[in-house]
Amino acid sequence: MCRHAYPRHHRFPEEAQKEFEKIVGKRKLLENLGMTETSPLIASNPVKGRKKLGSVGLPLINTDIRLLDPVSGEEVPLGVPGEICVKGPQVMVGLLWQTGRNAASHR
Repeated sequence: MCRHAYPRHHRFPEEAQKEFEKIVGKRKLLENLGMTETSPLIASNPVKGRKKLGSVGLPLINTDIRLLDPVSGEEVPLGVPGEICVKGPQVMVGLLWQTGRNAASHR
């Protein structure tokens, strides 16, 4: 019995989600977002409650997510592409032996 499925790596197309849910049942596919630098997730659709197809859901507890302009470092308006910046307990401190790169990437 499939309780929930968590697709990884790429966005799961909305039509494919609908087809999948016809087979295993509604609300069993939960899209989420994680990165190598986070352990393992930063956002997820809820198991219970409202879910939005094509969305990675809400930030996990104690997690702040902002989209910043990669050049200016300023927050971008809603709907404008930007660099994902995450603050939370699951974000790794830095890359081993890469102090210069670590300092540049942690704002």
